[in-house]
Amino acid sequence: MLLFKPPLHESIIRLPAQLALKGLQVRGLGILACESTSLRLNLSPEAKSLVDICQALRKSRFRSVDISRLSENKLLHEYAEFFLEKLSYDGLLMLSLLTWHFDASLHNFSTAALPPRELLKFFSRPTVNIKQLCEILWGRYILLSEQELTLGDFKAKFKRLVVFLEHGFGLYFLGFSQ
Repeated sequence: MLLFKPPLHESIIRLPAQLALKGLQVRGLGILACESTSLRLNLSPEAKSLVDICQALRKSRFRSVDISRLSENKLLHEYAEFFLEKLSYDGLLMLSLLTWHFDASLHNFSTAALPPRELLKFFSRPTVNIKQLCEILWGRYILLSEQELTLGDFKAKFKRLVVFLEHGFGLYFLGFSQ
């Protein structure tokens, strides 16, 4: 019986995956805040602060000053940690590849705590060049995962992952932020 031995140790891909999770949360909160004027009514002070930061990020087009405010929010980190524990190696790898696509220097800096600006910008308008991005991520994914997977299967798998995280985020945020 052959066992799958991942080419990259999980400790290498956890941080970049965490940054992608944080980027998805910023995106989700930005959407929730725009769609629901009553969202803030029942939120904890920490959650209100995170909503304010996400709104400021969208308005400022992701200025570095506003991105740095994310590091002060405990809820953002707790969310990412909660979902990191739920993800398979494949999920971690896909999210890491996404983060590395926008900032490859993250390979070398294990202490980076904030999503790269370009990743946040991508999440604010994810349909821009999505076809090309999926092809790039798929190519890297099949090299690192050593799996045979068609581009179509990769896209479906990646979409399921993002939808799972978006729905999970909504439930997590609304359930634990009060």
